Amino acid sequence: MTQSKPKVVYVLVSNTEDHYTEMAMTSIHCTRRYSPSTSVELVLDKQTFNNLIGFRAKVIEMVDKINIVDLKGENNAYTSRMLKTQLRNIVEGDYLYVDIDALPVDDLNSIFDINADIAMSHDMNLPPEKFVFRPFEREIFDKIHWPLPSRYFNSGVMLVRDNQRTKDFFRTWHDLWTESSKLGLHKDQPAMHEALRRESMNVYALPPEYNVMLVLQKGTGAKNPVVYHYSTIRFDTRNDTHFHEIVKRLKREDKLDADLLETVIRSRYPWTNRNSIKLSLATSNYKMLPKVIINKLLSKFWDKNVG
Repeated sequence: MTQSKPKVVYVLVSNTEDHYTEMAMTSIHCTRRYSPSTSVELVLDKQTFNNLIGFRAKVIEMVDKINIVDLKGENNAYTSRMLKTQLRNIVEGDYLYVDIDALPVDDLNSIFDINADIAMSHDMNLPPEKFVFRPFEREIFDKIHWPLPSRYFNSGVMLVRDNQRTKDFFRTWHDLWTESSKLGLHKDQPAMHEALRRESMNVYALPPEYNVMLVLQKGTGAKNPVVYHYSTIRFDTRNDTHFHEIVKRLKREDKLDADLLETVIRSRYPWTNRNSIKLSLATSNYKMLPKVIINKLLSKFWDKNVG
């Protein structure tokens, strides 16, 4: 199947109280800004569509196509995973899936030249030999007796081709996730990896630049980022990146501060922590280093002599 434009796809499940619509609007804005030759498709459930009123309805105007699916899970997180694990059967053609809390900050077109059925970055921006499973994910593998995968990927940025192999994989992924959910184990990535194993999928490992996980505060891939990935977890109480405040301000004021967003992206330093030597080095922000070092020395002096 040929496509006139590379396609970027988002899944949105949201209500008037959360920040998910505002996250989607911010990410779509970035895709339009930095990858203007792509088309954007928004997949959402019927209830979310009906709740898009007032300013939040503008997200519909930002995309080329909306795909409304009539399904409902026991909560919004469940509904979102229902859509995500069935996305291959919903969307036509090849596509790049992007989480709503991921921000494309460079041209995405080159990713579509990759010769692979599926492409993702390694989770936690770590190579397989350094990856350590988080307890809540390892628990799922242990309880269902799935073998631990040798490579662990993050599904927040995923290139998916339109062929029978990927359709079989998504069908297996959804079935396995449904199976694990019946046991109260709702995370979708363990089921995804078991589906990759069962369908013998060979995943192309994207460089960390395509899914820079900002929450880690390590800066891996942040020197030349293509996609920043902050986090929806405990979003209301977090301010570790400037993107958190930009989204919150959008929620409060019904206006995206595009100038601030552009400034943060151009700085290549999206964290609010301005006193990290590690992050300054990782992002090649060498101009920051003298001030950072002085601040750290003053802090140690203050703690030793005053604290």
